[in-house]
Amino acid sequence: MKKRIFIGFLALVFSLGTIFALSACGTNAAAGSPLQTEKKYINEESVAAASDKQSYYLFHGDNTGIYRYYAFYESYGITRIYDYTVTFKYEFVDQQKEAVVCFYDSVEYGDTHNQNEISSTWSVLLTVSHNVLCSASSGGYSFYIHEDYLSEIPNFGK
Repeated sequence: MKKRIFIGFLALVFSLGTIFALSACGTNAAAGSPLQTEKKYINEESVAAASDKQSYYLFHGDNTGIYRYYAFYESYGITRIYDYTVTFKYEFVDQQKEAVVCFYDSVEYGDTHNQNEISSTWSVLLTVSHNVLCSASSGGYSFYIHEDYLSEIPNFGK
């Protein structure tokens, strides 16, 4: 009984933390649409990587987009390479257009991909500001920086 209450409490804390983080990421008074299309939002961990090794979101004005993911891990003699591009359809979930949900449409794997296939139930909730996207999951938080904004923070990722 105590274990169930503790697990329920942890789930509540995680849920509240996720809501707090997403609401903090979404505040931006930038003029115009908060989501910029036809430009990359690059993952904060890959801004210094070569363009073919970056992970990013790219939105189109017709409510479609792509999520490019690349990651290379080597551990105990095992090499894991994630190299794929998910095509998705997206929908805003609020009138302020500060949150968007992306739903799987298709996937294309790169030549070096050697991991599991992506599920057709792939989806993600992103909080949107003019220059940054935020994503929260059980694995933590990820931030994606608009490619034009990187020139305003020139020392980031160097």
